[in-house]
Amino acid sequence: MLRGPDGYWIYKDLPNEEALQPFWKPFAAINQWTTENPGPLAAGDLSRSARPDAIQWVHENKPEGIAIGDGRIVARYDGSTSEVPLIGGNFDSVEAVTEGWKGRGSLPPLDESVFHSGRASIRFEPSAAGQSPRSPHIDKKIPEAGHKKIYEVSFWVKTAGAGDPIRFWVGRANSSQHPDYMYYANYFLPPDHDWMRLRTPITWGMYKGSPPLVLRFWCPPTDGKVWLDEVRLQPVQVRTLDIPLNPPADAAGWGTIDWKLSPADARCEADIEDPEDDHTLRKRLYPGDNVAPLVAVVGLKPVVLRLKVYPSPAETVVLEEVQIRFTSKSR
Repeated sequence: MLRGPDGYWIYKDLPNEEALQPFWKPFAAINQWTTENPGPLAAGDLSRSARPDAIQWVHENKPEGIAIGDGRIVARYDGSTSEVPLIGGNFDSVEAVTEGWKGRGSLPPLDESVFHSGRASIRFEPSAAGQSPRSPHIDKKIPEAGHKKIYEVSFWVKTAGAGDPIRFWVGRANSSQHPDYMYYANYFLPPDHDWMRLRTPITWGMYKGSPPLVLRFWCPPTDGKVWLDEVRLQPVQVRTLDIPLNPPADAAGWGTIDWKLSPADARCEADIEDPEDDHTLRKRLYPGDNVAPLVAVVGLKPVVLRLKVYPSPAETVVLEEVQIRFTSKSR
């Protein structure tokens, strides 16, 4: 465990001992640094934009699918696969939903009074005593999905009631696994929240069977309600952008890091890499995270923020800004 902004950095999903080595190497140094520097991590009083360095990197390296437009860094999809049509994905009519989705027993009801677009949404309300099922789900087989393709499923949800977060699961499987096994993304939705768009990656390797993809939306028992609308399945491509982070001469330490993407809910994976040997210094980075412990591993040498974004045919992803904060020597 390595301390981060809210307590610890935790590395997961490392498959073997060889992969673990780069992460164990800095452990002793960061552990000692953490012991010697208890308390909250300094956010940094010296702010620096890394966007000029990012633009220069794009000009010099010309990464696939990434270009500069109007001073912005734009990631585009250039594949031949188009959006996969989903019968009943807008939940506008009983006929289309009945044809396109299967439920656990009866399908959850359509709600013509609440919708993000169109004429209706589907309402998960599994809390009413005596009703069955109390844990409803809807499944959709998608024969049009291509084998060995990378997709993203996006959807809009709205919640009401319940004092606690509402759990909402999005499952995927191929037809040889379904219904015995599904891989789930587990969301904790804020109660009484207006419409928000969520995205879930759909990736696989040598999946077999026909259809190659089955989607599931599942709401375990709750005291609230969830409305689901506008389910879309888009192909995406991974675009990788390396952003040099260069500490200024008057920096004494690292602070917080932040970046802004457009659209604001664009899916992004971020790590910090050592440019000398390309090993990962920090995994699963999020906007606003504090990277102060880097000083125990690399001091104030330049590092690289590696962003992976996923444009689709209908949507480019734009990097609007990158800000890195440092503590200054005068602090």
